[in-house]
Amino acid sequence: MISVYTNKYDISIKIYISTDLDESNMSQRNVTDSRLTRRRILKTGAGLAAAGGFAGCSGQDSSGENTDSGTSTEGTSGGSAGEIEIVHRWNRGKDGRAMAALLEGFAQEHPDISVLENSVPANNDGLGTIIRDRMLNDDPPSTWQNWPGKALTEFVEADLLGDIEADVWDEAGLKDKYKSGPQRAAQVQGTYVTVPLNIHRLNPMFYNIDVVEQAGVDPTSINSPTALKEAMDKVESDTDAAGMSNSTKAGWTVLQLWETLLIATAGPDGYEDIVGGNAGNYQDAIQEALQLTADYSQYFTDDAGSIEWPAAARKVVSGEAAFFQHGDWAAGIFLSLDDFNYKEDWDFVAFPGTEGSYSVVMDSFPYPAPNRSPEASKKFLRYVGSTDAQERFNPIKGSIPPRTDVSLDPFSSYQADEIKSFRNSDAQPRAMAHGLALVPGAASDMKKIMSDFAANWDAGSVSDRVMDILSG
Repeated sequence: MISVYTNKYDISIKIYISTDLDESNMSQRNVTDSRLTRRRILKTGAGLAAAGGFAGCSGQDSSGENTDSGTSTEGTSGGSAGEIEIVHRWNRGKDGRAMAALLEGFAQEHPDISVLENSVPANNDGLGTIIRDRMLNDDPPSTWQNWPGKALTEFVEADLLGDIEADVWDEAGLKDKYKSGPQRAAQVQGTYVTVPLNIHRLNPMFYNIDVVEQAGVDPTSINSPTALKEAMDKVESDTDAAGMSNSTKAGWTVLQLWETLLIATAGPDGYEDIVGGNAGNYQDAIQEALQLTADYSQYFTDDAGSIEWPAAARKVVSGEAAFFQHGDWAAGIFLSLDDFNYKEDWDFVAFPGTEGSYSVVMDSFPYPAPNRSPEASKKFLRYVGSTDAQERFNPIKGSIPPRTDVSLDPFSSYQADEIKSFRNSDAQPRAMAHGLALVPGAASDMKKIMSDFAANWDAGSVSDRVMDILSG
């Protein structure tokens, strides 16, 4: 069923409503050998379904399937030059409000362009499936929400994304405003194909101020993963709290912790070399990060294997745990509480050993080629990269702008501190768990390995499998 209505910004909205599908069913559906393009058979049909990524999402929403019946001519569907179609999954809560603010700004700047907004009530796999199906049918949207980086590799290899370096990045002057990490993620195989809109950080370590003070621990002085173990020992010996809260119910949360530790053991340059295909040169660092992850599991709360990440975050709020490593979207839980105040009750530091690094998770809008509305689509992508767009979207979303010249005024004090950390960072490693540093098939395999790892915390039992994936 398709529901069509007009929102308060006079933007035409079409929402796909579909039968709910659980993630296992969606995975089964995507294990195919069908072609993504007229030119090339994709190597990982199942993995590509994860390409329509949403930063920081645990995939709990219902999945959507495409019911659009657009026509196509030589690879582009019908549509006027003054209309663009945008597909995304930011359809509720603060995400929906952030997207509405973005589209309001675009409408004000480009009143001559109408926007057909296809807001899909789907999880990561569901959005990826919709995009993949439309690519198969030569009916791509003008643009869509997607993780940048290697999540887009399959589309590039299938010749389905266009080069926007001159018409978007150069014309809008974005290269001078984006740091090297986000710029690298905007390119696949050296070609600019997308524009990042937001950044979430994967390597903060949150902590309960009362708990660490009771233990006599100063988080700002913890400068290595080993020193963190010592601090957690002190927490557990001197207080009733667990050293660390975590959710190990899903593989992606374990992968987040491990990859953060890998930045510490290999260094940010070594980490990028590893995800670049040179893992064989870093076997010791990879093994050390696995063993540290296993060691840290001894400090988790007893229910780590049965709770979701929001419940793990709340254990820091309640004082049941001292520390919590997670993406910065966890701060949204803390900030929503009236009696748990930033800098008074909770704070954060860069995860020990990753100081100077800002591990990035991003959403972006790629440019399909051929494109149904090439000039209007490029205008939208240039707008996505503008200060106006990023000042509108990110304060509401709870993310920070990838541009380095956006005003701090609209942001919370926590976000402002993260923006300063980002601007002062020496490196911006791309996250594995959220699509930027691994192609979709490899990312799915790593999450499965980490789920198996969490069953026994035997680093030796998974190290060869990890090396195989990272060396592939």
